[in-house]
Amino acid sequence: MAMAFDLTELQREWEEAGSDQPFWKQLLVLLIVVAIPVAIAIAIAVGLIFAWPYITEWFRDRVADLAALSGAARVAAAIILALVGGLLFLWRQTFRRSYGVSELGVGLFGCWATLTRNDPDRLALALGIAGSVYIIVRGLDNIWEGDKKVRKKERLRAFQAQRTSLPK
Repeated sequence: MAMAFDLTELQREWEEAGSDQPFWKQLLVLLIVVAIPVAIAIAIAVGLIFAWPYITEWFRDRVADLAALSGAARVAAAIILALVGGLLFLWRQTFRRSYGVSELGVGLFGCWATLTRNDPDRLALALGIAGSVYIIVRGLDNIWEGDKKVRKKERLRAFQAQRTSLPK
């Protein structure tokens, strides 16, 4: 027997719990905080999957253009790429879990892209797979370390809350 989702029952339980916010505001916050970002992420992922052939072609053209750049333009490109690397480092230091999740996605995509190439060069295939697996491992490590950091902060907050609630 399937259970139907009853919003009025949920609202009644919410009111019995004694929340100071109206139920519709809480649902709106839930929609904004969870549902909308998830829908946007899914839409972006689907769009990238369908647009991938065009994206790779665009990048191939740009890489060919980079090879034809003058010395000064190559220096400028190197400086810009160093700045991008610095921004990615700051992201990793500040939001390690989300960086790890994105790194995991890049590694999985690298495996998929390497395995779908029709390249007879076995060394290039092996290096592509090995590099992608390494990126996956790094992503999992960053997720693990980010979780450890969050758990440590939560334990510290709980300890501080316990200390402040003790009688003096």
